[in-house]
Amino acid sequence: NFDFEYDGVRLGRVALYHIILRYKVIELRFSSIQWQEYLLELEHVLMTYIASINYFRQEQPDRVIIYNTRYPTNNAVRIAAKKMAIQPYFIHAGSNMAHQLGSILIGKNDHSDILLAQLVKWQELKRVPCTDKVVKYISEHFQTLVYAKTPFVYSQPSTGNTEFLLDYFSLRKTKSVCVAIISSADEHYAQYVFENFLPPRLKNIPFASQEEWLQELIKYFTVHSEHTLIIRPHPRIFPNKREGVSSPFADKLRKILSNLPDNVKINWPEQNISLYALSGIADVFLNSWSSVGKEMSLLGIPVLSYGHSWLPYPFDMNYLGKTKQDYFEQLALAIKTGWDFGICVKAFRWYAIEQVYSVIHHHENFNHKHKYTFSLSSRIKHKVNSVIDPNYEIKKSLKKMVLDQKESVKLNNLISKEQDTLLDDFNTTEYTDLDYSNEKDLIKKAVWELIGMVCGDQSQTKFTLANKFKQYFIEVEEHDYA
Repeated sequence: NFDFEYDGVRLGRVALYHIILRYKVIELRFSSIQWQEYLLELEHVLMTYIASINYFRQEQPDRVIIYNTRYPTNNAVRIAAKKMAIQPYFIHAGSNMAHQLGSILIGKNDHSDILLAQLVKWQELKRVPCTDKVVKYISEHFQTLVYAKTPFVYSQPSTGNTEFLLDYFSLRKTKSVCVAIISSADEHYAQYVFENFLPPRLKNIPFASQEEWLQELIKYFTVHSEHTLIIRPHPRIFPNKREGVSSPFADKLRKILSNLPDNVKINWPEQNISLYALSGIADVFLNSWSSVGKEMSLLGIPVLSYGHSWLPYPFDMNYLGKTKQDYFEQLALAIKTGWDFGICVKAFRWYAIEQVYSVIHHHENFNHKHKYTFSLSSRIKHKVNSVIDPNYEIKKSLKKMVLDQKESVKLNNLISKEQDTLLDDFNTTEYTDLDYSNEKDLIKKAVWELIGMVCGDQSQTKFTLANKFKQYFIEVEEHDYA
C-alpha cells in the first residue's frame, strides 16, 4: 500500500521518489523486484523519521538545514522537523553548471518553495538590469551546457557547426523550423505522488498531456506543410550516459511518432545531435515544461509554452497559448515575429534571480568548477590526479575556500531572521542607478559570443542563428528594454 501512514504522515508516498526515478515510472504499478526495493526504501524512511523525531525532541534545535529534501530519507527529516515545529531549510549546490560547487542554493522547506518565491520576486526584479559580472557568470553557465563537460548535461556537446542540419533534415526549402522539446515526466511525477510540487499556475491548459500536445502539433504541421517541425524527445526517456533504463513512455512515444508527414522530423537520441546545434537553425522552440525554454531564450529564440505548472521559470518569458486556438495563433505570431533581443534580456534577468540573487557565492575563493575547455597538459594532469584521488581537485579548492563577509551576513540573516529565501534581503535600490544601455551592450556581446560557440559565424546562411542576430540589429535601430 503506497499510502502507508505513520504519525499522520504518508511516509509510503515519501519512499516512492528514488524508485520512480530509478525505473522512470509514471504510474504506480511495480514489478516484484521494484516492490521489494520500495519496501526497503520505506523501511529506511520510517526509521529515519522516528530517529529524527526522537533527536529533535531531545536536542530541540531552532533550525534544521537539510541537503536536497526530495531524497526520501532527507525528506523524512524535513517532515519530522515540521512536525516538531522546527523550521527546515533546503540546501543544494547552485544551478550554474560552471560554478555549481561554488554556490549554495538555500531557502525554507523545499526547492519548490524557493522557485515559487523566485517567481513572485520576478514581478519586482524583471526590470533590474544585469551588471557585467552577472552577465559573465550566466554566460559561463551556458558555455558549460554547450560543451556538455558535466554528467548533469544530457545533450551531446555542440561542434560549433549547425549548417549540416539543413541537409540532414532537408530544411533548405522550408519556410520556418520549429523544434518541439518532449520532457521526461518521471522526475516531476515523483514529486506529484507526495503532493510536493508546484500548484497550478493557470486554471486551464490547452493540452491534457504531452501525448495530446504532440498529436495536435502533428495535425497542425500536416496542414501547414510550408513549415517544418523537428520533435526532440528528452534523452532521459531512453537509456543514456547517466541511466541504463528506458521509460515506459518510450514505447508510447514511438507509436505516436510513426507514419509522419515529410515535414515532421524526429531527432532521436541515437542521432547524437546536440540540442544546442538545433538552436542554430530553429526559428521557434515549442516547450512543455523543460528548462530548455529558458536556455533558448538566452539566445533570443522565441519559445512557445502551453502553460504547464511545472514550467521552471516565468510564463511571460515565452509566448503562451491559453487555449488550443490561442496556442496555434501564438505559434504563427512567434514565427512571424522571429528572433528578438528583448527575449535575451528577459532571460538574463531571470537567470540573475535564479543563479545570482538567490544563492550564497563562494566561487571566487573556490577554484573547482566544471571547465568547458581543457588544454592537453591540463587534461593529463587532471587525469593523473583523478586516478590517485577522484576528489583531488575539490579537496584542493576546499583548503582555500573562505566565505567573504558579505555572503556570511546574507547567510546569517536568512537563518537567524527565519527568512524564506535570500531574495527577502535583496535591495533593488542598489541597482537603480545602473545604465540600461550598458546592460544592452553587455548582453549583446555575450549573446554573440554564445552564438559563435553554437554555430559559428555562419551569417551568410539564411537559416542560421548568427544571420538572424545580425539582421535584427541591422533592421531594428532601437528598443526600450527597461
